Amino acid sequence: SNTAYIGYLEQVREATGHQWSSTASAELSRGVSVIIPSYESLEDLRDCLVSLEALALGEKLEVIVVDNDSSPPVKTFLEEAQAAGWLKAIFNTCNYGFTHAVNLGMAAANSEHDLILLNNDAQVEPGALETMQQAARQLPECGLVVPQQILPGGTPTLTTHVPYADAEQPCDVNLSSH
Repeated sequence: SNTAYIGYLEQVREATGHQWSSTASAELSRGVSVIIPSYESLEDLRDCLVSLEALALGEKLEVIVVDNDSSPPVKTFLEEAQAAGWLKAIFNTCNYGFTHAVNLGMAAANSEHDLILLNNDAQVEPGALETMQQAARQLPECGLVVPQQILPGGTPTLTTHVPYADAEQPCDVNLSSH
């Protein structure tokens, strides 16, 4: 939001063409297990799962949703998705929180797969999983790869994460002051 940097912002926009998604063309070298801790937020969860389905990764993608005792509509949605073979659902009897859900999901994941942790409101862009896997393979000491987490301009919490950002522009909020 510092007006002294407006010229640089325009250069970034021109160079990127407003494209924030991956350009990776590589294929997954091994399977990935996506673990989604979830509580309520049915619409966000649906959007997240649709973004994963659109990747068309077939047998290389395992989706595990750990539900922290959501309402009946969310549980019914997950039961139906599991019955259709699209995901594994783990149902907690109360909300044990994010970390417990992650641990349950990791324990249920295919041990031959790389692990991906997603929030239930995440939307995965085409090429993102391949790019992260490729980055991990190129770094011999790598234990964790963290993607950009871009909030669209106008998101109410954007400046909560990055107080100095222009709130009307997309912003990576992984390094969050929140």
